[in-house]
Amino acid sequence: MRKFAAHRLYLSATEMVPGPVVVQLTSEGLVAGYEILSAEQPAVEWLGGVFLLLPVSETPASGAEDFKSWYGSVCPAYHPECGSYALWHVSGIPVDAGLAAIPSTAPHRLG
Repeated sequence: MRKFAAHRLYLSATEMVPGPVVVQLTSEGLVAGYEILSAEQPAVEWLGGVFLLLPVSETPASGAEDFKSWYGSVCPAYHPECGSYALWHVSGIPVDAGLAAIPSTAPHRLG
């Protein structure tokens, strides 16, 4: 299992976890869970920036020019019991800028 940490995690277009937050990935690169980072932990790779969860069938490159609207259409709510999610990382934008500031080409998949 790999662990990554960032300033903020978007579970969906309407749910955001203020961080710092740690996301655990399975050996297949799928999201196993997340937790608030309250103390230093071994084997956590700090990336900073913003994390996004997306269903594994979706990629930001397929999105429209308006990332926020696209993200809302493919990930309106987080339901881990309904399918697998992939973790995407965005850097280079202010962490408090919100989804509207994310260009569709910025996120890259972890795992």
